[in-house]
Amino acid sequence: MNTKVSNLFWSSFLFLFLELILIRWLPSQVLSLAYYSNFVLISCFLGFGLGCLLAKKSSIFKYYPIVITVIVALFISFHFFEIIVNTDNEWVWSGYADNKIIPQKFKLGLIPMISIIFLLNTFLFLPIGQLIGSLMGEFESIKAYSINVLGSIFGIIAFTSLALMGNSFCNPLIWFVIVSILILYLLRNNQKWLTIGLAACLTLCFVVFKSGQGEIWSPYYNIQHHANTLNSRNIYVNKFFHQRIVDFDQEEISKAKYSIPYKIVQPSDVLILGAGSGNDVAVALINNAKHVDAVEIDPEIVKLGKDYNPHKPYDDKRVNVVVDDARTYLKKTSKKYDLVVFGTLDSHALLSSQSSVRLDNFVYTVESIQDVKSVLKPNGVVALLFSVPKVWIRDKLLAMVKQVFPEPKPLVYWGDNHLFNLMILAGPGITPELSQKAITEYGIKFLSSIKADHEIPSDNWPYLYLADKSIPLHYLKTIGLLILISTLLIGFCLQREKIRFDINFFALGVAFMLLETKSVISLSLLFGSTWLVNSFVFGSVLLMVLFANWLTSRLNLSKPYLLYAGLFMSLFLNYITPIKVFLGHGWFVQDLLAAMFISLPIFFSSLLFAHYLKNTHNINTVFGVNLLGAMFGGFLEYSSMLLGLNNLYIIAALFYLLSFVMARK
Repeated sequence: MNTKVSNLFWSSFLFLFLELILIRWLPSQVLSLAYYSNFVLISCFLGFGLGCLLAKKSSIFKYYPIVITVIVALFISFHFFEIIVNTDNEWVWSGYADNKIIPQKFKLGLIPMISIIFLLNTFLFLPIGQLIGSLMGEFESIKAYSINVLGSIFGIIAFTSLALMGNSFCNPLIWFVIVSILILYLLRNNQKWLTIGLAACLTLCFVVFKSGQGEIWSPYYNIQHHANTLNSRNIYVNKFFHQRIVDFDQEEISKAKYSIPYKIVQPSDVLILGAGSGNDVAVALINNAKHVDAVEIDPEIVKLGKDYNPHKPYDDKRVNVVVDDARTYLKKTSKKYDLVVFGTLDSHALLSSQSSVRLDNFVYTVESIQDVKSVLKPNGVVALLFSVPKVWIRDKLLAMVKQVFPEPKPLVYWGDNHLFNLMILAGPGITPELSQKAITEYGIKFLSSIKADHEIPSDNWPYLYLADKSIPLHYLKTIGLLILISTLLIGFCLQREKIRFDINFFALGVAFMLLETKSVISLSLLFGSTWLVNSFVFGSVLLMVLFANWLTSRLNLSKPYLLYAGLFMSLFLNYITPIKVFLGHGWFVQDLLAAMFISLPIFFSSLLFAHYLKNTHNINTVFGVNLLGAMFGGFLEYSSMLLGLNNLYIIAALFYLLSFVMARK
């Protein structure tokens, strides 16, 4: 590998690897950012794009060790700030001021926080973008882009491998040590700045090490825990309260509350979705369940349950622990259950870096409840437990369950806030006799006594924590401000460098970002909303881009009309075809054909981009403009809160149409 190829490969590796680090690491430093981490991704694209536009200027990468050390230290300083979230029509769990692990000294509004993080992260990625842009200019366009994509693929592989190894490898110190090595390697030919960089990188690693002592890193969260009263233990994720391990021998009130479903139905086989640290499993065993399948997505939360739950439920021979996504397990299992329990499942995190959908949202949809219905025995019951912060969230959950289980009428426990305040019991096992017993002995009511007129969550609109179809005002204000900031920065760079803004490449960037976001969500519904699936999907998208580059370098396509035709046809077919069409038909249809079908638009769009890139001699400029388009596409993704996820295909199609028109001109 010659020097130029090596530098471009490793700088591209650095960009993708650092991007993944910040998407994982930053929400643990800044309270509430876990709900807005796609703004981190958008700022990565902005910084990269601006750097590409400035590729012909004198390189500032030599200062990068100092830049990253200062900015990371500023990120860590957010430990001292409580982020104030005020919104009526969206619920953000970190709005609970009393549930933070450390009381912060200062207060900061949500919009100022996101704006500061956005700007800092933009400037963090600008020097990398400038370096990559200048290196890409030394190659023929397709070759440069292919090396860039290959480096990015290996960045994903490296980060995923560290997460798979777990323990000390899944740790920010290791991540930043690797980043430091890469930076110093890219500075190897400048002795003066290599020495300065070594000192700065050592400082960076020391700062990261000191700030992260006593923390556990899972594939989803930064986790901390400490002992509480009554032999219980509080678990915090990203420095916010997540769950409590309960000793039911010392908390009879808690045991009685958790045991209500078992007083109504005496189950042999129990399925628990969101088993967490084992409270629901322990209660099932206390109430003589013969077999329990405990599904929990986070392996470190399971480990905490094994180590600290006083009942040791995960060591019981009657318990089968499944580390997986709840929806995926429901699709894969052939078992039938007497009782299915939703274990107060809430995630405090997003599904992926490219989505405003929260990790647990697809568990609370009509389609998910239908999946649960399919695994119930003829007299089975589903129990949905939830700590409801807003009455309208309660109403949405009730309406969702009623739609799937209209008869017999579901029962509702709506009580005190100890551990949870809502329990919905539904299913064919709710007989009139059991209903009367529940009403008399446990204060449970019929569903018909409670209104439920809010939008019901579905796989197309999976927004449990939004009151109605709308984009909350704080999102609109934040997006408007960030677009203004981005426009000013882009305009400054374009004017300074006298660059013509290529609308075609911008439109392709917007559309591809929307398309990738929708495809990631669709594939997650097929294969599970786990970190491993997301890594595999992102890597597969880049492999498809690489394959498209290879095809383009060998094809002589003078007019791309056929590519546009294939693209629009594949977009239309994906728009009208629900994912459930592929389910229940074996692995060939459900996995292979479905994945190929969902990926078709990405394949055609990759061929289209490669075609135009092949014919350009100014790769750093058009590549930068394309990334700026991807940034804008990230903002447009929030339109799904109003329009639904499926309509992202329509918005993407409109930008591909704009590309077609501009390309003809």
